[in-house]
Order: sequence, then C-alpha cells, then structure tokens
Amino acid sequence: MIPLTCPTCSVALKPKSELAGKNIRCPNCETLVRVPASELCSPSATDDEGVNPWPLRIGVAAAVVVALAVGLAGGFVYGHGRGVAERANEASEAKVAATNAEEKRRRAEEQLAVAVGEQARLQNELAAAVKQRNDLQLNPSHAEDWSFFVERFWYAAARRGL
Repeated sequence: MIPLTCPTCSVALKPKSELAGKNIRCPNCETLVRVPASELCSPSATDDEGVNPWPLRIGVAAAVVVALAVGLAGGFVYGHGRGVAERANEASEAKVAATNAEEKRRRAEEQLAVAVGEQARLQNELAAAVKQRNDLQLNPSHAEDWSFFVERFWYAAARRGL
C-alpha cells in the first residue's frame, strides 16, 4: 500500500501498490487523485545500502542499446555485401542469357532469310511452269515437253520435302 492524502479534503488514502501511476477517486469528495509511482521505481530511490541503483541501470541499458546498434549495423553491412554479390551474380547470369538470346535471334533471322530466298525461287519455278503450261495449251504439238516438265517439277518438289 502507498500512503496518500487527498489534496481536496485531506482524507488519508491507502491505494494498493498495483495502482501506482494511475488515477483513483477519493471516496469522500469524489476528486480524481493520481497515485504516485512506487518509490522503489523512482530515480531518487536508494537501495538498503544507500546507493542509488539508477545510474547502474541506465549504464546497463545504454550498453545493451550500443550492442544492439553495433549488431544491427554489422548485420546490415554483411547482408548488404551478400546482396551486392548476389545482384552481381544475377547480372552476369542475365548478361549470359541476353547473349544467348541474341545468338538465337541472329540464327533465326538467318534461317528466315534462307527460307524467304527458297520461297522466292520456288515461286519463280512455279511461275515458269504455269507459263510453259499455258504455252503448251496454246500449242498442243509440245505436249510431250509439258509432261517432261511436270515430272521434273514434282521430282524437285519431292526432293525438297514440299
């Protein structure tokens, strides 16, 4: 129990120590009275030997804070170094992947150019065959030439997998 007097009516109050630092009502005048913090917790309190323990507590708390700050800073530096190394590895892997993709794109363009050239050549052969067919229809005396050309065209097409 903490001894206390009401500032309004001067009644002696005896609040429980659990109410330290809280407000209570005076049973006589209904005034709110602040219960002071326990004397054992106050910075001016001394222990049984007359020594104030607060400087020691503050020193220990400061040492803990400094140790935590140093630990966090070290962890940050270590983690930052690992992060930089990981990002460097990722960057080199991305560069290799980009080089591979560029090589595949270049090969695909070459294959496309070859395919376009082959397509143009076949279109020219087909146009020549159509022209020869039209000529043969106009001149039936060359029918045997037409059958030879058709056989040659289909043989060439089959050889190319068309």
